[in-house]
Amino acid sequence: MDGARLPQALDAAVLERLAALAADDFVARLWSADASLWKPGDGAHQRLIAGALGWLEVFDDVRDQIAGLVDFVVE
Repeated sequence: MDGARLPQALDAAVLERLAALAADDFVARLWSADASLWKPGDGAHQRLIAGALGWLEVFDDVRDQIAGLVDFVVE
């Protein structure tokens, strides 16, 4: 990066949001597919979100295919 910074108000807002995400343990909860991260208390929405979090397991599903994927990319 060239040293450019965000405007002070935006920088403060970003830091505040990052602190809130850390306080909510967002990253760990995301990787555990915790649908309550979105619209807490809305069961219908959480069921929809739970069905959309399959991408979190994609790597586990293709881990044994890495060599073939690398060969494909090289080709």
